[in-house]
Amino acid sequence: MAPPTGAQRRRMRRRKSEMAVCAVQNPDGQLLLTTMQPEACAGYLLITPSEYQKFSSMSGFFYPLTAEQGALISFAIVGVWVSAFCIKSLMNVLPNSTGEM
Repeated sequence: MAPPTGAQRRRMRRRKSEMAVCAVQNPDGQLLLTTMQPEACAGYLLITPSEYQKFSSMSGFFYPLTAEQGALISFAIVGVWVSAFCIKSLMNVLPNSTGEM
């Protein structure tokens, strides 16, 4: 096997610095690497083990909620907003310490 040429080495260095590499499947079932950006990839994204570790550690940060839990949080937020609105309205109706309206 011949050593890689300068252009091949540059491509290899560039691929190492990218976050993910796009691969598409040909009719024979083999995966072929493409130069597509990850956002435009129509095939598979290949990532390194360290990138997968970062992703899997961050996925535990966001706790998946059930519909009931989401509704409870929504009602709590609306309840706090309604309470603040009522207090603000009450403060506007009541006279301040100088007796002015």
